[in-house]
Amino acid sequence: MRSHIETVIGHFYPQRALCSPLDDPSIVWPWDPSHQCLRATVEALRSLDPSLRPGTRGQLEVSEELVLGDGVRIQLSFLSPFAAVDFDRMRPLADRSVTPKAVSVIESFGYTVLSDEELRASARGIQVGSARVWDCLFAPFPEASS
Repeated sequence: MRSHIETVIGHFYPQRALCSPLDDPSIVWPWDPSHQCLRATVEALRSLDPSLRPGTRGQLEVSEELVLGDGVRIQLSFLSPFAAVDFDRMRPLADRSVTPKAVSVIESFGYTVLSDEELRASARGIQVGSARVWDCLFAPFPEASS
């Protein structure tokens, strides 16, 4: 796992447990606090594919999910400039025609698109329970308060 991924996980999960960073007012959110980069990325993806729509796999606590017309799911993390493209979907790359262009757009805004291997890796900073990198950077938190 890349060391900067571990650093981000350590910053947003100081209790070393998978709970929503929104519940800890002492956490500083340094990445794109005004969401300008996020909005620009979404608009560029919409230019690439006008059928772009919101996804349904997250609760918008730590990431934004978008779905391209051919069903490719994109997650953009609010925690740091990390992105996931079609993670755990088990579709052949050939079935995802717009994916290379979408990845190029995402990376042009400074995001790092993490590989499935990186996203499946154990989040070493989480010691209460277990979590993958995916769970920390993109997934909803079932025990989070609303």
